[in-house]
Amino acid sequence: MERKLESEIVREICDWLDKEGYFFWRNNTIPVFQKDRYGGRMRRLPKYTPQGLPDIIILEQGLFIGVEVKRPNRNTGGRAASHMPLRESQQDMRAKILSHGGAYHVVTSLQELKDRVDLLPLPLRPIPDYIGSAK
Repeated sequence: MERKLESEIVREICDWLDKEGYFFWRNNTIPVFQKDRYGGRMRRLPKYTPQGLPDIIILEQGLFIGVEVKRPNRNTGGRAASHMPLRESQQDMRAKILSHGGAYHVVTSLQELKDRVDLLPLPLRPIPDYIGSAK
């Protein structure tokens, strides 16, 4: 079985969240490459851009949900609980999100996220279009 890249897993999850009508965004905090006379360099992130933000952020019924996607660990046969470790900045961000009442999940596949939907503090159901619309 070929292992998927993290970017492929993130894309599958985002496609599913979009299809289901969730309010979410793909978070990308990789700095921009800027060419210069020495060849190029990575530009700095803006001042208040924290490191360790999750790959996908979902805002559902007032709940902030961070989803960090990791590839399954090769030497464990791809079991869901066995994934590449979080970097220190990701561990710190996870602790901050949880301490402020948010939820944080590390997943290795779309199916693993679907399996966890029922475990979230609030039910994940798309809000009907008519709520908040001006008529």
